[in-house]
This record gives sequence, structure tokens and C-alpha cells, in this order.
Amino acid sequence: MNTEEKNDQQKAEEYAEKMKPKIKEKLKKDDIHHFVNEITFDKNVSISPMGMIELTGYVNNNPEKFSFDVSLRYGTDKVDSIGYSKDLADRFENWDDFDKEVKEDFLNSLTKEEREQYLKDIGESK
Repeated sequence: MNTEEKNDQQKAEEYAEKMKPKIKEKLKKDDIHHFVNEITFDKNVSISPMGMIELTGYVNNNPEKFSFDVSLRYGTDKVDSIGYSKDLADRFENWDDFDKEVKEDFLNSLTKEEREQYLKDIGESK
């Protein structure tokens, strides 16, 4: 049984490696403000109890703020799901989908430094 688990783990790692370009493509598609400069994947690949291949990573050399989690189903050749940390998701936000007041409320919830950095990150430096 140990050999079988190792084989499954090896298959998962190889599949995750094969899927990294598609994961990067999905990240770039969600990155409407062109914030992402660099994508880094963590080394660990795991298999969930439900059989999903799971891997994590981060963007722009900031694993504390800009991380993501990916779930893949072996053999489907598609990214099943990708979750973003709050800070990364905020940088992917399309403010055109909201009333102007919603964006202002969000910006007002940030410190002056955070607000300036956020606006810079989404290409709206003021």
C-alpha cells in the first residue's frame, strides 16, 4: 500500500507541474489590473480526502499577503477551483461592477498607506 500511495503522490506532483501554465493563465485572467508580476508555487502538493490535487502559491514575492490555493481533479486538464487571500482578491476586484460608494467605503476602511498602496497596485495612483 505504501508503494501505491507513493505512486499516487508522484502522479499528483507530475500533474500539478503540468497544470502550472494553466494556473498561471487563470491568475492572469483574473488579474484585470495587471498587478501580478511574479507567480511562485510552493513545493508541497497534496491529495485531499476527496481525491483533489491541492497546491498553493503566492504572487509578487509576498506569501503573507498575496497567496492562492488551487484544487485540481486528476486528468481533467482544467483548474477546478482557485481561492485567493483577501488582499489578493481585493486587487482582482472589478470596481465597475459596484456603485462608486462601495469602492469609496472600501478605500476609506484602509489606512492612508494601505490606500495609497492599493491604488498603486490597481493602477490608480493618486
